[in-house]
Amino acid sequence: MPTHRTSGGAEIDLLVIRPGQKPPLAFEIKFSSAPTVSKGLHSGKQDLGLKEAYVVCPCREAYPMGNGILTLPVKALPELVARAG
Repeated sequence: MPTHRTSGGAEIDLLVIRPGQKPPLAFEIKFSSAPTVSKGLHSGKQDLGLKEAYVVCPCREAYPMGNGILTLPVKALPELVARAG
């Protein structure tokens, strides 16, 4: 399972590498239905030059957390990855 760790030790939990020149998908995995964004996701997103990243959690619906970060219900993860192909 690919992850990304900055030189400062901040980490992205899951990085989905896509074919071609598409940017990777970055995910933070949380068990809380009211998650907060970790330093690792912010730092990793900036390091990799990503416009968006996702916090996967047991929430009912996706909602924006600001700065290009969106929460994503666990059940929506397979569809997002398949669509982003």
